[in-house]
Amino acid sequence: MSTKPGSIQADADADVYDLTAKSACSDFRIILERTVEYVLLNDVVVRFRRDVMTKGKLRGIAKVITEDCELIDALMTKYSVFEHSQADELPLVPVELDEFEKDVLHLIAWMNEFKTRIS
Repeated sequence: MSTKPGSIQADADADVYDLTAKSACSDFRIILERTVEYVLLNDVVVRFRRDVMTKGKLRGIAKVITEDCELIDALMTKYSVFEHSQADELPLVPVELDEFEKDVLHLIAWMNEFKTRIS
């Protein structure tokens, strides 16, 4: 099997690729949820935690702009099918490997830029 980017999908067994890709997409969706909690909302509100923690953290939320919300919302929507049950009529088709890589790198770049903003 070749190790060139993009060739993994072409060389892999279709069932193995589907299983691996779906798992990666599901993991990415969970990462997106954590991104909302710990990056976008600056750890103020976290699922399964009783308290809302505001001390010294609310200013971090002030740097959120509409484009941040649109990016996270688009990625959450795109990858929600891998984390939530779907109707049988809608086949679960994993994203292409290069598209997945692009989305992951886009999120990383956004996080790096977001961290540098002054709140």
